[in-house]
Amino acid sequence: MLKTRNYVFYMNIIIELYENYIERKDIMYSQENKNNVKSLLSYAEENKDKINIFRVTGPVDHWITAVRRKVWGVNKESSYSKIQKGDILIFHSTKTTQDSKLSTKESGIIGAGIVSKKETKNKPWWWAEYEEESQWKFILHMDPMWITGSPKVISDVNIMDKSVMTREKETYALLENFMPMEKASEICETINDKTFPTMGSFSSFRDSEDKKDKEAPLEIIRNLEPLSKVSDIDQSEDIRQKKEKYETKISPDEKLDIEIGEGILDHLHFPGGSEKIVDQVESALMSGQNIIFTGPPGTGKTEIARKVSEFLAGETGDENITNYKLTTATSDWSTFDTVGGYMPESGDGSRLVFNPGTVLKRFPNGENPDRNELLVIDEINRADIDKAFGQLFTVLSGQEVSLPFETEKGDEIEIVPADEGTQILKNNRYVVPESWRILATMNTYDKTSLYEMSYAFMRRFSFIRIDCPEIKGPDQEGYEEFIDGYLNVWRNIDFEPEDEAVKRTVEVWKNTNSPVDGRDIGPSIVRDILKYVENHPKANENLGRVMKEAVVSYIFPQLEGVPDRKKIIVSIAESKVFEDVEEPLKQTAREMLQVELDE
Repeated sequence: MLKTRNYVFYMNIIIELYENYIERKDIMYSQENKNNVKSLLSYAEENKDKINIFRVTGPVDHWITAVRRKVWGVNKESSYSKIQKGDILIFHSTKTTQDSKLSTKESGIIGAGIVSKKETKNKPWWWAEYEEESQWKFILHMDPMWITGSPKVISDVNIMDKSVMTREKETYALLENFMPMEKASEICETINDKTFPTMGSFSSFRDSEDKKDKEAPLEIIRNLEPLSKVSDIDQSEDIRQKKEKYETKISPDEKLDIEIGEGILDHLHFPGGSEKIVDQVESALMSGQNIIFTGPPGTGKTEIARKVSEFLAGETGDENITNYKLTTATSDWSTFDTVGGYMPESGDGSRLVFNPGTVLKRFPNGENPDRNELLVIDEINRADIDKAFGQLFTVLSGQEVSLPFETEKGDEIEIVPADEGTQILKNNRYVVPESWRILATMNTYDKTSLYEMSYAFMRRFSFIRIDCPEIKGPDQEGYEEFIDGYLNVWRNIDFEPEDEAVKRTVEVWKNTNSPVDGRDIGPSIVRDILKYVENHPKANENLGRVMKEAVVSYIFPQLEGVPDRKKIIVSIAESKVFEDVEEPLKQTAREMLQVELDE
């Protein structure tokens, strides 16, 4: 899908080009530039009878790679064989671009070069060779090479590692002071009564009698001013330090552009289907919201968050999301864990340096320009939100934040939204991409270890509830269809609905969820019980005892801190599931959960 570049995107390019223009304007028509034209013209006139002059044509983003490598590529050996060392190539740039994400440009003459060497290659260099399986294997090296624009703007970085914004900026730099096609055609018509040749990617110049013509291209060269010589791209350390700017190949200012298919949750089972959940997730993400999945334990909240994150960071997700990080909140969390703080420098520890926290580590900055990782926080309400998130409240509302920390150079650490930052990053600036999200989970059991969330925090999230299903017990109509849906997606569990272990487990599940409203457990815990039973060596001899062990291991921990847990334990203990157990379940409940039950 073609994504619309926003106002900020183009303003950043204009600013960069204007700064470059200010730097170049005093030398634009300097003696050096004039000498470049004279040098090329003198060579052409002196060798007029020995060489040929050709026109080579390509999209302006194709010329980015050509100028960076000081080469031109030919895809036909027949054309390649016509060009010899010493020949002159005149560069014609077209309106269209190879990458549809780039804007169309004006067509014109942007430079010339002298062929210095010929060779073949077998690796991709140009954008179209990576994306469209095109190939320009026959290479013409040029030395010297001249262009009318600014060669210093072209960075020595592979075209596929350059962001859209960087490529856009470099195409504009190449087109500085270009000769419009109207002028080139006017020169050709005046001299040989024919327009400038534009058909195909390569041709010689011809007059009205279809004879080779060198006068028209020579006149074009005379009018190519200013003309800058292309040197080897200089990416030395002192230049990088001077600019203190780093480029990113992602586009932080682009909003999410996704369509989530229901299939991402195929490994999970929801009796009513997963379409409703997927629709809610997509709607929340596309509206710019972060997400908290709520519901009883074991309903698949964490797995949903993980699968959605995998999709977004995958090949069919959003191109600007690079990965995701899964972490679990704790009551000890502070802004040191999430935002960051000073830490002793590795080595002798004599200096304190800023160390970013788990949230800042997800954002791009100068040191990690190509990073945009989603953050999945499991059990987010285990953290004291105000203590743990602090300045991030402001960040989540889309505003810039200055932190009370500095880099080693004394620059203040900043967190800025993408429309405030650019794709030219600094070490002290963390940019929050438009596509970045938090996906969190929250169990709805009220436990003393959980903190309440403030309204200020909650309004920055969309809450999506993942409920427990209506359980069909073994003696109810629809039982087999109900439990078979889960058995079909649970890996490494070889049970059928009619197996006694499955019937007893479903009975326990139903008895656990029935006595107290809002105190349910989800199917993931049922799956864990069945895994335990299936792998227990004594399950066939004493299923009741093994079932009791599983309930104590997987269900009882979920009841800690639940005020009405006594009702739930009574419901479980009095079921026929444990009729053959010598040691009553009630006794274990008394010892483990401090619940006194009548014998």
